[in-house]
Amino acid sequence: MLGDLKANFAVMTALCAPFALALAAFAIDEGSIYVERREAQAMTDLAAITAASNINNFEAAVVTTLGDNGMPGIVVQKAGQTITPALGKTIVSVTPGRYSAESSLGVDKRFEAGKTPYNAVHVALKKIPARYFASSVIPTPVIGTEATASVAPQAMFSVGSRLLSVNGGILNALLSKFLGGNIALSVMDYNALIAADVNLLSFI
Repeated sequence: MLGDLKANFAVMTALCAPFALALAAFAIDEGSIYVERREAQAMTDLAAITAASNINNFEAAVVTTLGDNGMPGIVVQKAGQTITPALGKTIVSVTPGRYSAESSLGVDKRFEAGKTPYNAVHVALKKIPARYFASSVIPTPVIGTEATASVAPQAMFSVGSRLLSVNGGILNALLSKFLGGNIALSVMDYNALIAADVNLLSFI
């Protein structure tokens, strides 16, 4: 009787082992794809932000950012082109446009591709993820990520040497009124401020 039980267990193990291994392989590859998708989204976000910050050279900014962060085989897909991603080849499309933060507009309508003057960039990325065990079990997936980034203009207050040397007393009055206090800068203080750029937004 004991021998029969051992034999039955051995048969069941032999029958179930392939299914268990297939499930384990599927789970490992799915976990790997999930991590790779999150990394691709982070890289797409970073590329869009970099491109928006370098709006006059947005395409090169995207390619450089992705390449510097280990994205393989970057190919830029131009408007009207259709390029199929392959293992080791990343397809990216870069679209400049104008972004409006108006709350009355729907989220999908705030970015207008191609509208000038440009203040935003939309980046779309496609790639084939690496698979380790289940390539013969599940069809080849494609990771697709998108990101849109815009740059808002900032007001800058520049203090120049000509104003300081010719109209030094006026600067004290202007800064006192602006900062809401009594400002009394000496010549040495003026020299320290020459050619300085002060971001007004840091005071708001």
